[in-house]
Parts: sequence; structure tokens; C-alpha cells
Amino acid sequence: LSKGTTVYADKGYDSKENRQHLKEHRLMRKAHRKHPLSEAQTKRNRYLSKTRYVVEQSFGTLHRKFRYARAVYFGLLKVSAQSHLKAMCLNLLKAANRLSVPVCA
Repeated sequence: LSKGTTVYADKGYDSKENRQHLKEHRLMRKAHRKHPLSEAQTKRNRYLSKTRYVVEQSFGTLHRKFRYARAVYFGLLKVSAQSHLKAMCLNLLKAANRLSVPVCA
């Protein structure tokens, strides 16, 4: 990663190796048995989760509404086209929701 790059990683990436590598980047902390999070770490996780929520919500909608769990095609070009089409579908759904138009999806 280049210097100054912001990384939003969830608690699944919290390990010794990643913590050392991503020390200057934004990494959510994970509590372990007999090692609870400090109050500062809990507040930091809450602050970071507000940003990550927007992205995770999009991935959840893609998975739920458009069955986007894995690529259907082989080859980088076809998988890229599938990803772009699913993203376009998501954006159209968001636009319809903002306009309050009923959507049958």
C-alpha cells in the first residue's frame, strides 16, 4: 500500500501480523476471551463502523437481491462485465428507492 492510503478492514483481519502491517491504517479491533476491548477501542470501532456500514450494506444488497455470491463466468473480462452489470443494477435500485418508485425485484 502506498503511504497515506486509508484502509477500512473489519474485525476479521485483526491479528498480530496484520496489526503490525496496518498499524498506521484504520483497523477495527476485536475482543477476545479474557481480553475485552478498552473504552477507546470500542469508541474507535463504533466510529469506523459508520463508514464501513455504507459499503457493507451495498455488498449485502448485491448478495441478497442480485444473488452476487461468486462469479458465474470464467475469465477476467466476463467476470468484470458481470460485476459492472450487478453494480449498475444496484445503482438503479438505489435511484428507484430515492424516487419512491415501486420496484419489482
